[in-house]
Amino acid sequence: MSIIFNLKYYVSADCVHALDSTRNSLLKTTTHFIKTAVLPPLEEMVQKYSAWYSFYPPSELKKFLAGQNIHFDRHFCMQELIDQLTQIIYAQNMYQNGNENVIILNPMLQLIFNETTLYVPNLKNYLLPHLIVASPELSIHLQNQQIHHELYIESPKELIYKDPSSTFWCHPLLDVAMHNCTGNTYSWHHLLANFIEFCSSNTIYFQNHDEKFVFIKENTPISALFSFQYFHLTQCEEMLMKVTKFLGRKNNLTQMCPDLKYNSMFSNLFTHSKYDEAIRFLDFIINTNNDSLPYIANNNYLS
Repeated sequence: MSIIFNLKYYVSADCVHALDSTRNSLLKTTTHFIKTAVLPPLEEMVQKYSAWYSFYPPSELKKFLAGQNIHFDRHFCMQELIDQLTQIIYAQNMYQNGNENVIILNPMLQLIFNETTLYVPNLKNYLLPHLIVASPELSIHLQNQQIHHELYIESPKELIYKDPSSTFWCHPLLDVAMHNCTGNTYSWHHLLANFIEFCSSNTIYFQNHDEKFVFIKENTPISALFSFQYFHLTQCEEMLMKVTKFLGRKNNLTQMCPDLKYNSMFSNLFTHSKYDEAIRFLDFIINTNNDSLPYIANNNYLS
């Protein structure tokens, strides 16, 4: 829950007003990203995985589910149990025709629940007597573990390409053509400016079709990189994104947005260590959850 609280503080109404007053596009982009892309799915998962349960031993309900080839981990969430039970109920036609919220239990479930009928919206209340509630400490641990495993948020490319500390690798064919060398890394601003100038003025690889369109000459290293011959100069950035890779950011969020350090609204962000967790969480998303990184296969091995 601490990450949720800290992120909400980070984008509270007063703080957003303070960010807007700086007129810093990186700050605004970061704030928009947190509000629209991070908080909604994170809040949903925090709610979904807020409480964890285990079966009372011995559990007739657990035995019944195992007989249906349904098995649970030692600890599980209520919704997982409800979903599995309702699947069995509907598969065995225990619901009432014309009113599927009323369940007519089979003899085995009647013994387990000591009821003949169940009301679907109240299933949680019927299940609770069969379950042990995990401690708050264990629930938080399991919640964080599940969110870490399940949550994926695509990082905003705008932050990657606007951050002056971001570094990029350039395809060797293009690197040699533009810079007469390979193996260097570049900022996006520097690389894009060079590429636009390269496309506009180089006559070895390009031919100006008119003031806005450029023709890529055939049988050149550049023609091997693109499957088209004509492009508009406004497409240079999109083209460059196809032949470069993001290598990382030297800045973290607080370095990228230094104005935060001098704004009293964010003093807690820098004086209390608990806020570091929220910052690291966001930096991890920005740095790793994007398709601009070089591809490296998982589970590598040596032959």
